Amino acid sequence: MNFSKIAFTDFEMSGLDALRHEIVEFGVVMADAETLEIISEMDKKVRMEHRENADPESLIFLGYRDELWKDAVSIREALEEYSALTRGALFAAWNTPFDWTFLAEAYKQNSIKNPLDYHSLDVAGIAYEKLRGESDFSFKLTSTCKRLGIEKEPMPHRAINGARTAYEVYKKLRAL
Repeated sequence: MNFSKIAFTDFEMSGLDALRHEIVEFGVVMADAETLEIISEMDKKVRMEHRENADPESLIFLGYRDELWKDAVSIREALEEYSALTRGALFAAWNTPFDWTFLAEAYKQNSIKNPLDYHSLDVAGIAYEKLRGESDFSFKLTSTCKRLGIEKEPMPHRAINGARTAYEVYKKLRAL
């Protein structure tokens, strides 16, 4: 399959279990697959439907506060916008299996067909392959950013920042 676009994606979730927790934020950087020029971005907060299931530590990590999510959209709305934006693109993330699991579960729970191809690009796996022989390599995004001279992600954690960071890391890795 030949992809013309790459959807660098990051989600923030209300916890680590895709069957129990929810996506609460979408961050996407759409890039041309050849030139890696940014085509568009999506930064969307999602209203939690089951706050009672949220892991308090996860909410602290992402700086969740009700007032920051007051204009959040439903998961269905976010999925529909994400689907329209990423149709025909290659899914990419820092830890693809983790983010993909949440995305697939959200599509399933909302009875929406996942428009993405099953192929994906795992930026963490590429970093491992390209940098593993180096003495200072660590399998963490912050360490990889430091090694590649990329500014670390600002806190609190935001999905759009994660997507932008995965994009920047991939760009540097592809140039190696």
